[in-house]
Amino acid sequence: MSQSLSPSATQPIDTVPHNALVIDQHGTIQSLNSRWRACCKEYSLPPQLAKVGSNYLELLPEWVVEPTLLHNVLKSTLGGEHLVVSTDSTILCIPKGRRVFRFEAFPLLPVLSPDKPMWVIAHQDAGPVVEGRHIQPLAAHRSTIKQAAFKFIPICASCKSIRNNREEWLTIERFLQMQLQVQFTHDICPECVRQLYPQYAGAFKETSGHT
Repeated sequence: MSQSLSPSATQPIDTVPHNALVIDQHGTIQSLNSRWRACCKEYSLPPQLAKVGSNYLELLPEWVVEPTLLHNVLKSTLGGEHLVVSTDSTILCIPKGRRVFRFEAFPLLPVLSPDKPMWVIAHQDAGPVVEGRHIQPLAAHRSTIKQAAFKFIPICASCKSIRNNREEWLTIERFLQMQLQVQFTHDICPECVRQLYPQYAGAFKETSGHT
């Protein structure tokens, strides 16, 4: 039987700005945040999805339209084929109809135990299903962000918070969301991969330009 994570270990999942949970390599739910609990209730998802010890992968057929496709995408990161995966899938939602959900899976950081890896799965409602629209992996979508029209941005020398023109101190992520109307997706840069997951380091070419 899987043991739930300790409060100190689950703290990172509480800071994820998405409806998120943590699973082990078998798909067993180890932890989840309050946003995911609220999401399950709002969308009338299977109640087992909000319970530690349930198997997330085995529950996919109960609420995902094409569970096999999503299952294979998620297994590609659990099996070590990919470090981070992101894709869109249609879910069955009784009160809201069919919705497109964005699924992102990435390793839980920091690594708590090398022999017991954990993964975070974040969910985001991307809107209702539009007839005739073909759902593609998120990686296939690209957007162009125009350069912000300002010269100097006050940033805290310690915590890196940014001060806006209303004298409010915001996190970098929040500031960019408000200024550029962007949504963040998770990834891991090559340098962090080399430090945290040396077994994957060979997949990246050496980069220059570090200062």
